[in-house]
This record gives sequence, structure tokens and C-alpha cells, in this order.
Amino acid sequence: MKIALTDARLPIVTVTGEIDHHNTHSVKEVLDEALGKGEDIVLDLTDVVYMDTAGVSLLFSTVKTLLSVGRHMALVVADENVKYIIGVVGLPQIDNIRIYDSLDEALLAMGQDAV
Repeated sequence: MKIALTDARLPIVTVTGEIDHHNTHSVKEVLDEALGKGEDIVLDLTDVVYMDTAGVSLLFSTVKTLLSVGRHMALVVADENVKYIIGVVGLPQIDNIRIYDSLDEALLAMGQDAV
């Protein structure tokens, strides 16, 4: 698993591999850093192939934090299994989160230049 925070005009957190109970603390640290920037964020899970309940819980926690300060998250998901999990738990129904198929699509929707 790799995690990176890119400082563009808005924070982009990119995670690859798996998000599970073994590594959610590492993902949370980077997400907290991104949240500390005071902007909407992009969470790029394009190359995430597995997410367990710990990963889902982390997403809900992040969304809750963003909701409390009136900010939004663009979630980029390519893997069909990860999309299914995110859909089943209801993340797409939350007002401040949007799900996208590509990073370029997410950045365009958030008013940023595509990479």
C-alpha cells in the first residue's frame, strides 16, 4: 500500500493497494493532514483493490468531519468491488461527497484543472 498527499489547489490524497484494519491508521494520518489544510479534498482510490469495514469506517469519519465544517470530498473509485461496498453502505447519498470514476473527472467537477 502507498499513500501520498499532493498539494495542488486542493489536497489530493492518493491511496493504492488495500485499505484494511492493518493500515487505516496510516491512511487516517494523511487524511488528517489534508483536512488540516481547510479545503475540500479529493480522495483518489483509483488503485485500491480492497477495502474492509475499517476502511469504510474511516471514510465515514472523514465525511463527518468535512460535514461539520461545510466542506466536500470527491471520492475517486475505479474498482467495481470497492464501488459496490461504498454504494451498499450509503456513501453516495451523503450531500457533501461525490463519487467519480477518474481523477480528471473529479477535479473538473470541483473546479480544478485536470492532471
